[in-house]
Amino acid sequence: MPFSARAAARRWPVWAGLALLGALPLATPAQTPPDTQPLDWRQANDTVGRFLRGHLDLIKGEPAASAAPAPGGPLLDLATARQWALAQHPELFERADSGPAQALALRRERQALAMQVAVAWSQALRADQALALALRQQDAAESGAELARRMLQVGHFSRAQWLREHGSALQARLAADRARQETVGARESLARLWNASAPGPWTWPEPWPALSPVAGDDESLQTQALQSHTATSLARLQAQRARAALPPATWAAARQTLDRLAAQAIASPDAPAILPTQAPPWNHDLEQALAAEQAARSSGSSVRSQLREALALWRLRQAQLGTLERIAQAQDELVADSQRRYNGMLQSTWELLASVREQLAAQEATQATRHALWLAHLQVLHLLAGGDPLPGLGGTQAPRTPDTPSSAGH
Repeated sequence: MPFSARAAARRWPVWAGLALLGALPLATPAQTPPDTQPLDWRQANDTVGRFLRGHLDLIKGEPAASAAPAPGGPLLDLATARQWALAQHPELFERADSGPAQALALRRERQALAMQVAVAWSQALRADQALALALRQQDAAESGAELARRMLQVGHFSRAQWLREHGSALQARLAADRARQETVGARESLARLWNASAPGPWTWPEPWPALSPVAGDDESLQTQALQSHTATSLARLQAQRARAALPPATWAAARQTLDRLAAQAIASPDAPAILPTQAPPWNHDLEQALAAEQAARSSGSSVRSQLREALALWRLRQAQLGTLERIAQAQDELVADSQRRYNGMLQSTWELLASVREQLAAQEATQATRHALWLAHLQVLHLLAGGDPLPGLGGTQAPRTPDTPSSAGH
């Protein structure tokens, strides 16, 4: 855009303030803004004509306040992480004299270890992603604080406006520090699973690795989980054996007695409901059969319930990710539109910075939900393979997108 002296004369305070940004020394948000200096308006107008994009060209041309860590080290994919961890546990392998029950138990323990490694591996990968995004958010916040400092210096901002941007930059710096520590913790947790001497450096594969598809309706998936769950299968087998040892009439009479007592307890809650354990057909074998039946029913019901909950969470995360991806796409388009309007001098720098902050917030929510979906999918596969649910992977709270940041001023 060519420089127009007539246009500059109509808005000389703004043009002069913009020009002076390039002449001021770069300061971090922690510094106190210096006093306003006298302005040479003619020199300011001449200088501003050489900067076609105003504030951001001047700030972007200076060194960034933070930088993401450079990637390095060997590729650490999920299969490699699981292999390294399993190699540290020789006790989880079958021996030549291992019986079928022991082999089954060892296989369940290996499966549990593989699930634990997958969660730790994904947490480390997610922490690295979050750190990279936190550093970008810190850069954006510190750019806004530096711009506010310069505008305060030339008299176009109040100190209150600068303090708001200054505080936002400090909060972003704290968030980046927390993200660094979370990255250290996640990497160390992963390294402890295979007794590594150091937690990296590693290079991550492109996220997120594909997991096996989940096919079938809910009923067939529940049946698959029940058949794979060895504890439930064993409890069901024990119940069948205990019941088969009883005469059919004995079992039927016991069930009728329990149904009658349950109805009596509901109808008259204050009246005693006495189980006739001293009278036939009640005996020790019947009590064992009833206890085995209760254990089998409880185990099967728990497996079905856990899988239904995992499937519901998995589908919820799928829906949330689809919504957040559309939000992120809309934010990308808004940033592109803001950049065009800014280049055409139809939008202020602060509106552009606000669009960038909203874009980064949408990217953060999308990344977090993609990780949550991957974990929910992993939980479903783990349950279908007969595993017990891993704590800490539940929760149905929708990912929170930060409120739209307010611009400091125009």
